[in-house]
Amino acid sequence: MVSLQEIQAIRLRCEALDEHIQRLRADAERTTMRLRQAPSGRGNQDMLGERMSRLLAAEAEWIAARERLEKELREVDQRIERLEEPHRTLMTLRYITGLSWSEIAKKMHYCPSNCYRLHNEVMAKWEHMFRNGVIES
Repeated sequence: MVSLQEIQAIRLRCEALDEHIQRLRADAERTTMRLRQAPSGRGNQDMLGERMSRLLAAEAEWIAARERLEKELREVDQRIERLEEPHRTLMTLRYITGLSWSEIAKKMHYCPSNCYRLHNEVMAKWEHMFRNGVIES
């Protein structure tokens, strides 16, 4: 299970992977065009075919990595959704949306010290609340 502090970094990594996948796909399209236009000599086609093969393998790796990250994020989202209010809102604003404590306090109409107190409450229970994906009573 990913730590809550890693959530924003994982979301940013997913965005970076999306951009990388798009660049790979664009490169693959250019390579495909070159393959079609290449003279019939084996040297060019072999070189371009090898490049295309590497691009497709890299794309598959990046997609698999992104899927693993998305799965971890879904698990955290599900755990946060199981929390009662106002803990759910606080955890969503902090770890999913990535707001600062002062922004959270304004949105929740609390003073910052109440936000810290709520956060400490939920963090004290976080590991104990969920065992094997099930909330403990």
